[in-house]
Amino acid sequence: MNLSLADRNYVIMGVANKRSIAWGIAQSLANAGARLIFTYAGERLEKNVRQLAETLDRDDYIILPCDITNDEEIEQTFAE
Repeated sequence: MNLSLADRNYVIMGVANKRSIAWGIAQSLANAGARLIFTYAGERLEKNVRQLAETLDRDDYIILPCDITNDEEIEQTFAE
């Protein structure tokens, strides 16, 4: 079965490294054609997320800061 997620957006939270469950999900979604929006909390994780996102066969991903312990930051991220 081929699943097409073209023209659909998915927010991916919790990518820490290439062994993250969130990263595995992101890869599957990207392979199905989804556009991904990654979030990160902190500079170190931003670097990791950017490096991983660059390995995808797509360049239409978005990377945004989002500390999930801060309600205001969550609202701001989803407003973007």
